[in-house]
Amino acid sequence: MPGNSLLIHIDNPQLYTTGSTVRGCAELLVEDKLDLECLEVELLGLAKSRNHTYVNGSYTAGEEKHRLLQITTMVFPPPDVQDVTTSKNYTLTSGRYNYPFEFVFPGKEHVAKCVTDKKTFHSKYYLKKDKRDHATLVGSFYQEETSEDYFVIQYSIKGRVKTPSLFKFNIKQSVPIYFAPRNSEIFFSLLHLCDRSKNLLSDENHACQRVKYGIDSEVKESKSFLKKLLSSNSVRVPFELNVRFKETSPIETEKGITNRVLEAGNRLSKHVDLDLSTSFSYSNLMDALGMNRSDKKGIAHPPAIKLTHIKVKLISKVRFLGATETYSTLKFDLLNQPLDLQINLSDFEKVDYNGPHLVNYSPSKYADKLDKRVCYRLSLEPSWWDCYVNDIGQSFLTCNIRKNVELYIRLTIACADNPEKEIKIKNTAPIVFYRQEGSNEPSYHEEEQLPPYMPAPAVHDDDSKSSDTK
Repeated sequence: MPGNSLLIHIDNPQLYTTGSTVRGCAELLVEDKLDLECLEVELLGLAKSRNHTYVNGSYTAGEEKHRLLQITTMVFPPPDVQDVTTSKNYTLTSGRYNYPFEFVFPGKEHVAKCVTDKKTFHSKYYLKKDKRDHATLVGSFYQEETSEDYFVIQYSIKGRVKTPSLFKFNIKQSVPIYFAPRNSEIFFSLLHLCDRSKNLLSDENHACQRVKYGIDSEVKESKSFLKKLLSSNSVRVPFELNVRFKETSPIETEKGITNRVLEAGNRLSKHVDLDLSTSFSYSNLMDALGMNRSDKKGIAHPPAIKLTHIKVKLISKVRFLGATETYSTLKFDLLNQPLDLQINLSDFEKVDYNGPHLVNYSPSKYADKLDKRVCYRLSLEPSWWDCYVNDIGQSFLTCNIRKNVELYIRLTIACADNPEKEIKIKNTAPIVFYRQEGSNEPSYHEEEQLPPYMPAPAVHDDDSKSSDTK
């Protein structure tokens, strides 16, 4: 058997997706002769995670491997021979033999092999947390914290020549391939999109902070000495930054429809609108600041708000299992730019309001003067904040790995009369993240063209251990 070898050739290398066909051939090179039982080719998908911990000062490493997909076909003996022979052993003489194969990636109806096998010690840790009873295929992905802490979603074509020898010197070969399900077929954490009561979050995300406006100087001077000591010389006005998700890519879930979706390759404005709201009308604030008094001398400067900076980023939050549970957070900046905008509160538009934040953040002493059923809103122009959405890989969920994504937007504002006192409003919205697909999807025919999160180092293609997976 020395000198005999097996090669796997892929005829149509690409980034495969739901319904894609992988075509290729297994090339068997026989130097003298080869006794064999069969030649099998397999499409295999694994979700592997590994990390380490210290227990009483002792280093402990652990690994979990879950089979997502396993489709096996016997290419030798050829199908026409299999139908007419009962022989279990065959001999090939010196030469080069080619056996074609073909596999089709299944869709969302596919249930992960590790789940259908129902092994006794199979852990469905993240599925149970998410109240799910199955998983399906997720996209190729690799992320490393250290050489000892990493996870990989890996697909490969594996060939194996089974030999009849006593010690089973099988001939093996494996080549990696890459897969990403269609966005409409992805499997993600639904719990990530729910509130504490396990209800689906609305398609709006809110964050609120207060900005301090100083009262009129004449009002300050008219106060008695005791009132100057005990009363405030400012009004803390609440401003709410709102992210409103458009009905661009709605997803139907078990709990309803959500529009909390971003797709790589688009502009952010295709998926969201931004606005700034307050509970104070222009007139309310003028009254509170003492600028509407009939005996007011001089010209009062209308209250205004300054927008000084905007930052947008994506946050990837991954948890994976091994000897313990690893929490990994990666941040990807999409936009980080200064603004120089001053807007009068008279430019804010009166609209209906039914949220809790502005009411809770409004000063209690003005409660009887503020209408809780309305707010005053300023739509933020896309030219102030729009940006390109980079591809950081789809959201996904397996038994041992969970990847969630958040959209983070931080708007820095200040009172126009005191611009040095800046306030940051931080809005963090749980989302589902889509990869770029469709007519604008890049072409992936070489490994170098793949998204950087996909290729895994060759050391992780451990064919010898594949039979030990869960």
